[in-house]
Parts: sequence; structure tokens; C-alpha cells
Amino acid sequence: MTDAAGFVVGLPGLISSCANVYQLVVNARRLNTEGSLIVVKLAVEQVKFHIWLGKAGLLRGSVSSLNLHPVAQKVLQGILEGVKVTLVDLGGIIDRYELSEGGSVNSVSFALPDKFWDIHSSPVDHDKSPDKPSSRPRRRRSSLLQRTQSSLKAVTWASADQQRARELLTDLRGFNDDLGLVTREFGAADFSSLPSHVLPRVLDDVNLKRIFEAAADTEPDLSRCAAFKLEVLAIARQSLDKPDKRSELRKSPRALVERRPLDHHANTTPPPGRRGWWLAKFVVTKGGAAEDVILEDKTYDDVANDEAFVEKRVEDISRLLSRAPRPDSMRILDCAGYFPDHLGRCFSFIFKFPAGADVSTPPVSLHHLMSTRLDHDSNSSGGMLLPILAPSLGERFALARALARALTLLQACGALHKAFGSRNILFFRFPGPGTGTGTDGGHPYHEHYDLQRPYIAGFGYARLHGRDSSSDDYTGSGALPSHVERQLLYAHPEYAFTTQQRYLKVFDLYSLGLLLAEIALWQPLEDIAQHYFPYPSTTTDEGKQQWDQCTRHALRRALFADMSRFCSVVGDKYTRVVARCISGCFDDADGMPRELHESDKADDDRLGSQEGQDGGGDAEFQEMVERNVVRELAGLVV
Repeated sequence: MTDAAGFVVGLPGLISSCANVYQLVVNARRLNTEGSLIVVKLAVEQVKFHIWLGKAGLLRGSVSSLNLHPVAQKVLQGILEGVKVTLVDLGGIIDRYELSEGGSVNSVSFALPDKFWDIHSSPVDHDKSPDKPSSRPRRRRSSLLQRTQSSLKAVTWASADQQRARELLTDLRGFNDDLGLVTREFGAADFSSLPSHVLPRVLDDVNLKRIFEAAADTEPDLSRCAAFKLEVLAIARQSLDKPDKRSELRKSPRALVERRPLDHHANTTPPPGRRGWWLAKFVVTKGGAAEDVILEDKTYDDVANDEAFVEKRVEDISRLLSRAPRPDSMRILDCAGYFPDHLGRCFSFIFKFPAGADVSTPPVSLHHLMSTRLDHDSNSSGGMLLPILAPSLGERFALARALARALTLLQACGALHKAFGSRNILFFRFPGPGTGTGTDGGHPYHEHYDLQRPYIAGFGYARLHGRDSSSDDYTGSGALPSHVERQLLYAHPEYAFTTQQRYLKVFDLYSLGLLLAEIALWQPLEDIAQHYFPYPSTTTDEGKQQWDQCTRHALRRALFADMSRFCSVVGDKYTRVVARCISGCFDDADGMPRELHESDKADDDRLGSQEGQDGGGDAEFQEMVERNVVRELAGLVV
């Protein structure tokens, strides 16, 4: 293992990791704890290498996003062919022997995918060459990641096989050096998509812990997401338990020093008694000083669930959102816990201000930024409201990228937001100049709030992703909560707010599409809807709720039929992303989706068939979204 640790890491750390694993097998033939971590590192590096091959345009169907010289491309292809043959030879040798793992890693099923070897302009067609091994590795190529229990295999190495394996390891070492010289661009490659590629495939604590350890030094965001998903799985196992009244997250209402309404949705103060958002002084740590915090209420007065169910849900979400550290790109406020408000018949989440934020300036929502106009002459009773100046295209693209990345990270970790919309995207004031336009007559908040640092709020109705997780029950109360009323237009038309229907990832992605539409036009969704048809205000009677569902269907169809409106503002690529989210079609088609993914009935199994619930289908769906939403937005240039 000491020799293996000295391997040079060139283009793919994959080659070094492969060499490390094979070296371990040649020397020890047993995977102990250290060996299991090496196998996990190999799995992660396989994914990174596959991502890089796609970005380099070396996989069929991929387009290069790296500036590789044509000569370098040819040299690279030759090296990869050599690596391919070497790994196949090594796999063939090792397959003759029994491998005792000393610890299960069988659920990390990262076999090198067929596309991994499907390289453009392959210099040598090994499939047609009888003198060389097949260019397509055998199905046994993943045997290092799975148990091998064949009694027909040898236990000890034949000297010839051991010598040949050592020679092949030397070849790998040389290929790795060559790759490091040819492809220096690899060092700047972006692997922010790793959680989406890796985590949906891992469904057990043991391997999540291994990923947490194996990626801690080289891929810290993946490591933190693995820790976040560990918390998700732990919460899911306890979802049927009663709330823990002695939990450290459950704070005393007496710790609340003061609070005042925070209305970042409009210019008016919320009516008395309405539950919602608050700025507050709260003693978070027993014996400590009062801190400036933000409170978000979750009521149990207007849902059919009982108080215990709601408190358990609040406890679970508080536990998840208090998990630290998290990737900064997840854009979540730290939760300090919650407290019961029996008089108001609700529980209040306690959120801290972001580090470095100005606590004397209240946060504002994206909805507020897009809807508040500036009075041209505030001293005159006849002052004229000026039109809102949208931020620059670059700022809007950056905001869209940040929100899409944050949502996909949450989904990769197994969390569903259920209220993704402009009212639940917050901005805080930080010392120093903002990134907005700052022009006279423009929106005043552009001078004070950094639009590239959004924070996702509104987790009151969030839940975990999975067939065994349930949503809140609104059906027995006769009215939808005010939170749901405000979010109705963002809800997928085929989501009926019932416990009988699973909430799916595609529903959150639909809300993302509407949010991206708002950012593109810099208009609140209500104004966009008003452009197409008169939109009746939401009320709580049953007839109006049914009309709201019709309105949501009408809005979805109207937006999808009018994509040219967005093309003229933000271009084709951004518009394609909006269309994919709204239509629910996330396949690999290069062009605009041609039709909406819908049917005559709200069949959640049909809608969710593409995203799956297990490691395989869910991972494939997550990768589609990563490719056709997040990566598309990342490639936008002004």
C-alpha cells in the first residue's frame, strides 16, 4: 500500500484509485476497513472520470465544454484505449481468484457503465481484433465492488498471474503520468454534480459513512451531502415515533424576548392573529444572551393532523436543517430548533441569520423584490410609480443557477421542499456594496441585497422522499392553510394535496420552472398569469379550490405554448430549461420539449415512474435533471 499511495494523480484520480485497489488485491487479497474506503474512493473517482469524459466530448452524444487541442484529443484517446485494455486485463486476472472483502461494500454498485468506454473516434477497434482483449469490459468488471463467493476460484495467487498483475500496475502508473501531462484542464473541472450522481445510488448508512470519510479531503461538498443524507435516513427510520418533548431542539416559549411581524411578501403589515413570519429576539442557548432570529410558524389549526403529528414533523425538519456542516451551495438557513405556541396553535421554527449578515436589516423575499415599485416623487401625493428595472441578465442567470443547484442537492439527499417559490427565497443584507444595478430609478433593494446569495426558506411542509413518507393532511379541515393558498399557483396541477397521493420530485421541479420563469421576466407569478387570463383570487371554499386547480392547468399550458416570449428575453438555452421543468420531460433531447407530460388522471405512479424510488431509477432521473437543467444553466453566458 505504501507504493500505491505514491501514485501520481493525473487527469482521472480514477486511474490511481484503480491502481490502489489492484495493488491491495495483489498484496493482501483481503479488503479490511482501509480497503473498503479505497473501494469507495474508486467508485467516486469512476463517477468523476465519467463526468469529465462527457465534458471533454469523448462520450457518444456528448459535446465538449473543454478547450482541448485536436492533437491533445488524439493523444488522450490513445492513452484511454491503453488504460481500457490494461484494466480489462487486470479484471480478467483478478476474476480467477476469490476475493474476501472482510466487510460488505456490495450496495455500492458503481460498475463502470457501458458509456464509460464508448469513446469517439476510437483509434483501435478491439472488438474486431482477435489478438487483443475485447474493448468492452466484461460484466465481472465490477467484482471489486461486489461479493465474489465462487468456490471454483483460487484462493492464492499463481506466481505468473501475480507478476503479470504487477506489470499491468506499472503500466497504469505510466498512463496516469501521461494523462497528467496531456490534460491539465482537468484540475479546473467542475464536479459540483457529484452528489446527484453518487448519493441516489447509496441507500444504507454503512456506505454513506464511507463516502463521508473517503470524500472529506478531495470532495468536501459530496462528503457533507453524505452526512446530510445520513440524517435523512435516520429521521425516516423514526418517522412513526412520537415527538421527543425533551429534545434539545425543543425550546421553551419563555425564551422568546420579543417579536414583530416580518412581511417580506408585501408592503402591508399582516392582519392580527395571522400566523406567518417574524423577526424576533430569542435566547437560543440556555443562559446566553438573546439573539436576532427569524421565526416561521407551522400551524396545526387548519390541517386534519393532530398536534402530535405536526410537532413530530416540525421536530424532524428542525433536526435536518440544524445539520452542520452543509454545502454552502445548498443555500439553507441554520435552524436552532423550534418552540410550541399553544395559544396560537402552532409551532415556530427558529432560524439564524447567515454569518456576516446585517441583523438590523430585515430580509426580503424574491417576490417582494420583483413586485415593489419605487415612488418617483415620494413627497408628492401624486407621485408616479416607476417600472421595476430588472437586474442584469448575468445576475439573473447566476440566481437561477444557484436555486437549481440548491434544489437538486436537496433532492439528491432525499428531501422534498413542497413550497418552492419566490415568496420563500430570501435575501439578506451583507456589509459592502450589493451586486445589483444600483441605477437611479431602479429597484432600491438592488443596492443592498446580494442577488447571488439566495436562501431557501418555507420548509414548513417539507418531507422526505420515499414511498413510506407521508404529507400533511389538509382534507379534514375544510380549508387550505394560508401557506398553501399563497403557493397554489406554484403547485403542479396534478398534485391534489391529499395524503393518498405521493409528492414527487417532478412537482418541486415544476415549481422550479415557474420560479425560473419569474426570474427571466422579473415578474411575480401572479402578474405572469394575469398576462394570459384573469386570475381569480384564491379563497378557501371548495369550489374556488377546484377552480384554482383548473387555473394551474391553464397556466401550465399557456406558459408551455408561449416559450417564444422567454426566448426573446433570456435566450434558447434558458428557455429550454424552463420548458423541461414545466413539461416534466427531462430526457436527453437536444431541442425544446414538444408536449406536456400529462394524462387524464393524476396518477402519481405514472408521473413518478421516470424518477423511481429505489437506487437505480432515482439515480437515473437525478442524472437527467443534472444534465438537462443544472448543467444547461451552468453553461449560460451573457
